[in-house]
Amino acid sequence: MIDPSTRRKIGDILLKVHPEAFQIDPDQRRVFVNLPGARAVAVVDITSRTQVAAWPLDQGGHFPMAVDRVRGQIILIFRGSSELAIAAFH
Repeated sequence: MIDPSTRRKIGDILLKVHPEAFQIDPDQRRVFVNLPGARAVAVVDITSRTQVAAWPLDQGGHFPMAVDRVRGQIILIFRGSSELAIAAFH
């Protein structure tokens, strides 16, 4: 994690595999992390700097993702099967 005001590293968040992308929900103070190697999306609590959940997925290869904060959804695009998936998080 990096403090935007000082541009200094303030901490690390340990994950099981290499992350490919992330989306931030500042309202819930969560980060949704794309873990295609684990076929999952990790949910990280910004305050505690820990992973609080992992959402397993039936398939891998999900790289692009977006947060729809109004509807409380994560949107994932799968490359291998050319599918769009939507998961609710509220």
